[in-house]
Amino acid sequence: MSDTDDGPSYYRWGGMPTSIGMPGRVPERVGPPENLRWTEAADSPFGLAGVDCRSYTQAAIAVTTDPAECESFGRLRDDPRVPAPGPELRWHACALRYPAWPRRDDGLWFAAERMEDKFDIVHAGGLVVARSSWSGAPWLFAAVRFAGDGLLVDQVARVEDDHPDADDGPLCARQLDYLLKSHVLSWWVPHPVPGHVAREPRAMGIYSSVMFGRRAYFASYEDTTAIARSLDADD
Repeated sequence: MSDTDDGPSYYRWGGMPTSIGMPGRVPERVGPPENLRWTEAADSPFGLAGVDCRSYTQAAIAVTTDPAECESFGRLRDDPRVPAPGPELRWHACALRYPAWPRRDDGLWFAAERMEDKFDIVHAGGLVVARSSWSGAPWLFAAVRFAGDGLLVDQVARVEDDHPDADDGPLCARQLDYLLKSHVLSWWVPHPVPGHVAREPRAMGIYSSVMFGRRAYFASYEDTTAIARSLDADD
């Protein structure tokens, strides 16, 4: 995946179907990324500084000119196979803990419902893989284990070793944490933005939409792993 909006896969503007995005959280106003604004931590519902990018991510509709991508997306909806991690991956120790985890089965923990969902999450024998919902290419690997009712993540690795942040262990852990919470648990949580993305709302919005599609809500450079509940959770 690229964090630009160039190339054969692109976004167009149109009406916003009610099924786009998360229920109850669609903003009243939608528009291009130029309309996004920075939010200070004191004004953020998460206590983190960043950009509320819903007005862009909830309106962008994924379109591809490549029929093979459409075919691949459809085929992967019920494909539970997990690619083996290659020997070139560099694993990073982490300590992600989820005290009440609903899934222990092998198979698809999350299958993209539409092309605006950019990832599938698959589990097989203690290995969790976040793969592209369009191509099936793996992006993140995680070594997990179960303890009581909880899920523990001890190691994480990311493909794209030539990317400037591919060897950033803490960032990889934040990205995996976000995908587990937002996709498997359907939580409304902030997503991490790597340091190479310009600290400018438009750039952050485009990165968020291209990387995480309609499940990108609030972009932040800060540590997002401490968020322990969904924004719309009952008190």
